[in-house]
Parts: sequence; structure tokens; C-alpha cells
Amino acid sequence: MKRDLIFLTGLPRAGHTLLGSILQQNKEITSTSQLVTSTIFDTLINFKLSEIFVSYPDHNSMNNVIHNFFDMYFEKWKQKHIIQRATLTPDIIGRLHEYFPTKNIKFIALERDPLEVLASIIKFCKKEQSAWLNAYRELENDYLKCKFLMNEKGFIRTEEMTLKYLKEKESKNTLFIDYYNLTKNPKKEIDRLYNFLNIKKFKHDFKNLKEFKNNNIPYNSYVLGKGFYKTYPTVKPAKKYAKKVLDKSIFQAYNKKDRKNV
Repeated sequence: MKRDLIFLTGLPRAGHTLLGSILQQNKEITSTSQLVTSTIFDTLINFKLSEIFVSYPDHNSMNNVIHNFFDMYFEKWKQKHIIQRATLTPDIIGRLHEYFPTKNIKFIALERDPLEVLASIIKFCKKEQSAWLNAYRELENDYLKCKFLMNEKGFIRTEEMTLKYLKEKESKNTLFIDYYNLTKNPKKEIDRLYNFLNIKKFKHDFKNLKEFKNNNIPYNSYVLGKGFYKTYPTVKPAKKYAKKVLDKSIFQAYNKKDRKNV
């Protein structure tokens, strides 16, 4: 089955699992868990720079693997439309266009105030001892945890850079969904998504959500902490609590537009 390439990106704790739990009600479409597809795709291209490949540079065969990679990966999946949650960078996005010039490539980007993302993670760490950050002895307090999360090469800053790139270079191919709009008016945001993808709309039940699964495989929540991917049955407007959860010094530090020196 030939499909368009649709990727889901954005900040963590911005509604990825919620979106997947909603869309899984429609058997024609799915939003995946955090897949390795974009990483494998990028690795295949980088392999062409290795000594092994350069010693026998069979570009035609290697390009054949790359060009058919996504179709092969999802060959056994039954859904017509697959939204791949992926770790994207400007380089990977550029390579997608390079290797799939005739493909209809679209991006869905979930947005949330980074301070609220930090607050959500810190709140989870305080509530759940099994949270992955609690395993690092060197991250003994909230300030050190936030500094680690907001590191220049950390996943929050990386996703921020990707969102900025999508707004500047891929705005016509990207649907931006705000986390708070998704929780406040899920029907409106899901309808926007269907319109963006040119897919027939589906009547979703926002008061009867099930735990998120793909191909009947649930998240292994013990990796990041028990309950990290928890889905509540009813969609309710999310509250903003960064000022209550984060220490004043942390809030002020990461509320700055320029956070390079933090």
C-alpha cells in the first residue's frame, strides 16, 4: 500500500499520546508511538559515507533500499494513513525531500509552552519515583533536572529548533496544533487535522478514550516511569501550572527569550 509520508513532531508532553488515543478510534488512520523510522532513514543515508560502503559504492542498490524503506516498514500495517511520530531535525527534513521528491510529505507539529513542558515533567518526577530523571544521582534537585532538560543538545531544545524550522521553511506543509486548544476543543483540532490531510472526517468519542496502542502493542511506560503515557478516558481542558510547580528562579531563568547562558 502506497501512502503519503506524514510525520508527527513537537515538544514532549504536548499531546502526542492524547492525539494517538483519539485517532486510534478510526481504523483508517493511526498516529504511532515514538518510532525509529526517521533515525533508521538517516542512518541508512549516513552509511553511504562509511568506509565499507565507499570501498564498494553501490549507490543504485543502496538508494533502492532507502527509497522503499518506509513502504517496507509499514507493509503489514492495515491503516491507510499513518502519522509517524518521529525525531526530526532540519537535516532529516531536507533529506526526506531529497530522496522523496515526488512524495506528498506533511508534518503535524504539537506545541506547548516549554515552561509548561518543564513543569509537567518535574511534577511527574515528584509524583512518581520511577520517573527516569530520578535515576540520575547528579540530577538531585529540580534546578539540575531543568538544566539537563533545557541543554542545548537536549530533546526540548532540539524540538524547539525543529518547530522553528517548520515555521520558517515548511509552513505550507505543516499543521501546528496547540496542546491547550487540543484539550479545550478536541473536535475542532481533529477536524483541522482531517482537513489538512484531506481525509474523510470521523465521529470521535472524546469521553471514551482507551489507552494508546499500536498494532495492539502498548507503551512500555516503565522506561520513562510508570504512568508517563497515561491516557484519561475523557478529554478535559489542560491547566497551566508552571508558576506553581517550578521554583521562581527556574521560572525566571527559562522564561527568557535567550536561554543560551542559563
